[in-house]
Amino acid sequence: MDIYSDPFESLKDFPFNLEELKLSGRIEPSSIPSIPWNSGLKGTYKNKPCSEETKKKISNSKKGKSVNQPPCSEETKKKISKTKSGKLLSKEHKRKISQGLIGRIQSDNQKKLVAEKLAKTYLIIDPAGTEFIITNLSKLCKEHNLAACNMYRNLIRNWSCRKL
Repeated sequence: MDIYSDPFESLKDFPFNLEELKLSGRIEPSSIPSIPWNSGLKGTYKNKPCSEETKKKISNSKKGKSVNQPPCSEETKKKISKTKSGKLLSKEHKRKISQGLIGRIQSDNQKKLVAEKLAKTYLIIDPAGTEFIITNLSKLCKEHNLAACNMYRNLIRNWSCRKL
């Protein structure tokens, strides 16, 4: 049997009468030869464009929801976090995560948060002999037009740097 010859061929074994459905208007006769059996039923929006109002309703109903999972309670989030913490990832898994993050553009806010998190505290002595404590050596070096890598190694004359 050719699967494309009659889309309703497989329905002949069901207990309802296909001809009655055609006559009652539940199935549009024009859709019978070419469209699969479930897309011609009246009352469905399958294969039909939605109005702008319907699109907005669908969009609003899906906002704030995860695509694959229902939202979790705070207790559930804590349980998930507890079970996942401390697990070591394989090199292959780390590589795949890395590949997935390539090309991602960080927002300015995210860059600022990362810089603050990675910034370390230093004791700096400037050419005038003033000592001060700073956090984020690269920021200081940009302000004074210095190379941070040389500053860290104490290779810049009259400047001294020590990590606290």
